[in-house]
Amino acid sequence: MHYHGVYHSFKIKNTMFWKKRSIIHRGNDDLFNKLENRFSSLKPDISWCRFLENVDTLGERLANQFENARSSFETMHNILTQKFNKNEITFGRYWDTASRSYSIILDQIAKIIPLLKNLDETPAGKKSHYDFEKKELVETILQRNEELIEKADILILELSKIKNIHGSSSEEVASILEDLKVLSDRTKNY
Repeated sequence: MHYHGVYHSFKIKNTMFWKKRSIIHRGNDDLFNKLENRFSSLKPDISWCRFLENVDTLGERLANQFENARSSFETMHNILTQKFNKNEITFGRYWDTASRSYSIILDQIAKIIPLLKNLDETPAGKKSHYDFEKKELVETILQRNEELIEKADILILELSKIKNIHGSSSEEVASILEDLKVLSDRTKNY
């Protein structure tokens, strides 16, 4: 009777553990989808900003930054899923920080869009003191975003150096390469 109670207790704890891991995994996927949707929803406005005429190069810079952020975001997610299991705490720690960074970048980009639209409506010769302040604010935000993207890219580089925790290790790849070479050499006998 006592043995059955211990087994039942273990089974309940084990089931709770797997449910928690499933919730974490689902939460990570929800966060990825939320950010992906934000990138998609901003894309039309970003495309429009690229062709604004009265904002110097700010519209083009914003569009380039948006594309760099999206590429960095996708690369970060791909690297993390290659290196860690989505259910692992380590994946969650890295992904939580990375997703917060990309969320901040998107928030800042969303703040820039109306500023650029407003600046574009003012003819070049009639810019006021406030227009120059708006331009400086956009410059500051773009610079902060660049710093965030650069730090994320450094993290991507460092994560890329980690031997795969799950998946093919370098020893497995070397072994496969050797096997392919041997088989290739054998084909010469036929």
